[in-house]
Amino acid sequence: MTSPARFFRVIACVYELHDEVAAITLDEAARRRLADELRFLRETLRETVSADAYAELTRLDRPLGPDPTQDELRVACSELLGWLIALLPEAERAAGGPLEAEPREGPEGAAGGPPAPDEGARAGETAAEGSAPPGDVRPAPDTP
Repeated sequence: MTSPARFFRVIACVYELHDEVAAITLDEAARRRLADELRFLRETLRETVSADAYAELTRLDRPLGPDPTQDELRVACSELLGWLIALLPEAERAAGGPLEAEPREGPEGAAGGPPAPDEGARAGETAAEGSAPPGDVRPAPDTP
């Protein structure tokens, strides 16, 4: 995997396209545009994944014709998304480890809440004893 960040952008794009093509009816112009986008994403993957992985994709890939139907586009998006999901472990290893599935939630349910226990604490301290996260204006808890 030469560029995990690019891979993650491609998979996010394909995931969104997959949802869109499943949710709406595409006219002829939209179908052509989606087919072009899928071709572009496949070419982007050529520069992103290993040569072996790309060779596997080309063996599995069914080229889209000049005027694909919506069903053909749905199948193409699903096949590409499935293949990308199968490569996630390789991408995570290349990026340096597993990625968080979802952001942590704060006390009010907002993403990006305060650090998890022990995260951000100085050596030997618990998160409650450590300094507050940057920008945190809450008063420090009273200690006995």
